[in-house]
Amino acid sequence: MKFNVGDKIIYEDVDLNLFKGEIVDIWRNDDEETTAYFVVTDSGLYIHFKPSSLEWCSLDESVPGPREYASNYLEFE
Repeated sequence: MKFNVGDKIIYEDVDLNLFKGEIVDIWRNDDEETTAYFVVTDSGLYIHFKPSSLEWCSLDESVPGPREYASNYLEFE
């Protein structure tokens, strides 16, 4: 799934944390492959996630590496 800046998302992780927010930035590598999405939630929390895992973290933490499970629910609003 590919997102663009300004897309509204609803995100629910495996711990049933639910966030609504907007994509505010996208990081890409030298080959123009998306490496991370940055989201501001409706509550003002800034988070980011990688397209390879969809596991989120707040911007004051590091994104964990890929795991066998990640988000169980992510959709456009």
